[in-house]
Amino acid sequence: MKNESMYQPSLTEFRELAKTAGLIPVSREIVADLDTPLTVFAKVAGNEPHAFLLESLEGGEKWGRYSFIGLDPIATFESRGEQIEIRRGENLRKVQGDPIAELKKLLSSFVVCSNTDVLPRFFGGAVGFLGYDMVSQFEPRVPVIGNDEIGNPDMVFMVTDGLIVFDRVNHNLKIVANAHIEGDPDDAYDKALAQIDELCEALQTPIERVLIDTHDEVEPLEPQSNTTQEEFMGMVDKVQEYIRAGDVIQTVISQRFEVKNEADSLDVYRAL
Repeated sequence: MKNESMYQPSLTEFRELAKTAGLIPVSREIVADLDTPLTVFAKVAGNEPHAFLLESLEGGEKWGRYSFIGLDPIATFESRGEQIEIRRGENLRKVQGDPIAELKKLLSSFVVCSNTDVLPRFFGGAVGFLGYDMVSQFEPRVPVIGNDEIGNPDMVFMVTDGLIVFDRVNHNLKIVANAHIEGDPDDAYDKALAQIDELCEALQTPIERVLIDTHDEVEPLEPQSNTTQEEFMGMVDKVQEYIRAGDVIQTVISQRFEVKNEADSLDVYRAL
């Protein structure tokens, strides 16, 4: 028998909220004085195919109050040009059209509960990235380059189900399961509690990470550029012509450097 007083809202409150909302965050608070956002991420989401860690910095020097770890998406959204894939559970839907409009349509399908006083303003939602070519969706006069050598999608978002909020001020974790009501509210509530308990269990799992010595001598890597020096200088000359012609006042040109990485991605993030 679960002690439902550990969870917010209570089942009675949840039933009432379910009358007007289809997505209700259920949460449990635990002490987090022995963890960091990175250890929490490693424990619960390090091997997940869809997960994120949002670390908070203010002014580049001070840690913000909250960090967020998200996993178990209700839905994922991916687009390449006008080709869009939306996955909700086992259902994969492929459509063609304006990706921004389709993303808005997806988000509007979630009627989110507004009674979230125990949580920060962010407790789930669409998290992801926009690639450079998405600029043509906002400014049609900018042409799509269309020569992506890496093969990344133009846009990827996940709508989170499970979320852990790391609170540096109160030294606690708020473990959130966004209950998606598709039928019986009691069933959705029970599933949310089970998901929270599963995350709590994962948080008790010890982790083993590689020791990173900041003074260790390592073999230097030879980065490879995707352009030659002559090609890059040619871009500089072209930009100068645009400036002299009055077509632009500022342009950012870039090149991509690549190195072969055999380390764990999480260890690369730790070193950075």
